[in-house]
Amino acid sequence: SCLEKPGIGGVRAEVAQVFGRAAIEAIDDVCLALLEATGKLVVAGLQGNAGAGGVFMALAADRVI
Repeated sequence: SCLEKPGIGGVRAEVAQVFGRAAIEAIDDVCLALLEATGKLVVAGLQGNAGAGGVFMALAADRVI
């Protein structure tokens, strides 16, 4: 495929940017749904390190264990 050929400069970067943006928007949607979950107890369980979207999902929870 043309994405695997090193001679085609910015194509892979553009594809990565599109998928990266989609992942960020998906995490945003999940965090918003957690924040809007009124009337329900939202619990986040973490083990080890959390980064990026995982941190924000935990912050959106009512309780973190």
